[in-house]
Amino acid sequence: MVVSRKSTAVRLDLDRKNYAYGDTARATIRVEHTSGTVCLAGNLGQSTCTETNRAGVAHLTYDPMEQNTIFTASFAGNGTYAPASTRVSVTTSAQLQESLRGRTFTVVVQPYRPGAKVQFTTQALVRGKWNTVATRTVRLDGNSQAGTTVTGPAGTNRIRASFIADSTNTAADGAWLSFTVNR
Repeated sequence: MVVSRKSTAVRLDLDRKNYAYGDTARATIRVEHTSGTVCLAGNLGQSTCTETNRAGVAHLTYDPMEQNTIFTASFAGNGTYAPASTRVSVTTSAQLQESLRGRTFTVVVQPYRPGAKVQFTTQALVRGKWNTVATRTVRLDGNSQAGTTVTGPAGTNRIRASFIADSTNTAADGAWLSFTVNR
């Protein structure tokens, strides 16, 4: 004798849709009409499971966020209700660590991304306004870093790196670092 179980729905709510590199995602999983074991899994293989409360609600975390992720929330099913699941996609920006030493500006990108692209933007302060004077796009080397020699017109200038979005991470801008060119 085959006994069919009732269907139910799983709802996944995340605290954000966009995360910074290294953030923790906080999830609420709701199962309609029942309670039981639920799991939260990311497409990178990390997962965690717990029991819901009597109202069918569970709170889970996933960390660290390192790249764009598709989360799957699943209900294992029980004697009355069949298994169910749902998916939600979120984005994660890359992290840029910049340094300016003398005339050398370098950036290291996390997660480790050899071959990904960054853009260097140099601006000069002209009559109280920042004007872009140079942009340069380069690929990250085998150490997930890139560098450039800073140049600009005489006076106050600034430079920053920007990670160019791809299928793994969303775009991210580094901080502006100022430098002075004497002529």
